[in-house]
Amino acid sequence: MRIGILTFHRALNYGAVLQCYALQSVLQSLGHDVKVIDYRQPDVELAYKPIVLSWLLKKLPFPHKLLPYLKDAARMRRRHKLFKPFEKQYLSLTSNAYTDSIPDDFDAYVVGSDQVWRLCQDGRPDRFYSGDFARGANSRLIGYAVSSTQRSVETMGAENLGHAIGRFDSFSFREANYASLTKKMTGLDVETTIDPTLLVDEKVWHEMADSPRRHKKYVLVYEVRTLAECPDMLIRRATALAERIGAEVVDVSRLEIGVGEFVSYFRNAAAVVTSSFHATAFSIIFERPFYTYVLNDGKDSRYVDLLTSLGLSDLLKTKDDELMGLPDVDFLSAKKILTDMRAASMDFLTHALTDKR
Repeated sequence: MRIGILTFHRALNYGAVLQCYALQSVLQSLGHDVKVIDYRQPDVELAYKPIVLSWLLKKLPFPHKLLPYLKDAARMRRRHKLFKPFEKQYLSLTSNAYTDSIPDDFDAYVVGSDQVWRLCQDGRPDRFYSGDFARGANSRLIGYAVSSTQRSVETMGAENLGHAIGRFDSFSFREANYASLTKKMTGLDVETTIDPTLLVDEKVWHEMADSPRRHKKYVLVYEVRTLAECPDMLIRRATALAERIGAEVVDVSRLEIGVGEFVSYFRNAAAVVTSSFHATAFSIIFERPFYTYVLNDGKDSRYVDLLTSLGLSDLLKTKDDELMGLPDVDFLSAKKILTDMRAASMDFLTHALTDKR
């Protein structure tokens, strides 16, 4: 079966590209011919474009604004160069780029994972990620581990949410929270499946990880969101923990590194302190002691759901929680649960590709 994946593969974000590769790998392991559809989602393209002419022109008269903008542009160019080798080596892309259409010749389309149902700048979810595109009459449309935000789901409203889910032959959310909210809003029962990074065989990540460049003991920090009232909170907590265990701090969110090296930093960390879903996922994969901070900004459910389901909710911390030492994490029990979750998610995928639910 020819399968096309629709996701955020062009976001210069470690979690986005790694979950894309993981989903591709899982589908290929089932014997399918898999391509990542090279859809150039406008908001994603704009967010990671080094220079936006209209923005540049607005800043030209103001040197104090222009210089930081040019520095950010240079940083974004370097980021493109860091991510391009991963795309070339690991992602099997369609030969053409698409901005206002989707190829109609796949036997099945898998939308997800990641936050493909978050609102765009126009206040609506992207229509292609919502399944609103022309395709073959006998093709299947599958939503796998689709993620969003509570605001996005509520803004869509019951009618639009029901219509969007109704376009899919099979649909699942990544977070149980959104499945429950959808049930409350629409009466629809929606399944939940795990993120592809947790679904794929763990040996994939061990094979990808580059040789570690740091040999000292370190506490790894990775954050993609910060507290407005205390932006250095995570660093402060990690620094205190590092002092207690005799380690240094590595803030990987501020390093310019390739995707494989990013994975290796998790594999070799003494501990991880994060506010990121995928950092939490890789801490579990590599069985690294970790703490995940809840920021109460409406985006915590990504990892709260995961850790609660795995019996690891005691690793969730709030801004007032100090870290007195390494946690004693029961990875054995958590991974037994994860094995069952993998089986259920694989069952969803295999049935979605063969049955019209």
